[in-house]
Amino acid sequence: MQMVLCRIDDRLIHGQLTTQWLPQYPADALFIVDDAVAADAFLSEMICMLAPAGLQVLVADVPSAAQKMAELPPAARVILLVKTPLTLCALQKQGVDIPAVSVGGMGMRPGRSMLYKNIAASCEERSALQQLSESGCPVYCQILPSDKPVDIRSL
Repeated sequence: MQMVLCRIDDRLIHGQLTTQWLPQYPADALFIVDDAVAADAFLSEMICMLAPAGLQVLVADVPSAAQKMAELPPAARVILLVKTPLTLCALQKQGVDIPAVSVGGMGMRPGRSMLYKNIAASCEERSALQQLSESGCPVYCQILPSDKPVDIRSL
């Protein structure tokens, strides 16, 4: 499996992803890793319906994600979508290689404060972003593919 993009966006599949990110990062599949989505068959089905026709969507919880990724064909081009950096840290602990992290739609909610433009993060999420960065994984904020990536270490 080739991870062409790893994106944190709590909206998962949405218009911006399908119209702007997918053309920049052509993929065979979207791989969503989220415990709540994986546990809810209806929600999982609804999210999968949002993907463009012909694009495979895989949904997994954190404990099974690494194994499911390992089962993908070596030539598969995959976009990994998660809602939070905590998920990526958990995947790293399972041995998943995260080549780089694009931080996008993390909206404001209780316990979060502004990180960059319309991206908000809790203390725990900021710590996870720092941990990812310190592991050697480039971590950057980028709302749209046309925006200049901003390294998380500069924030």
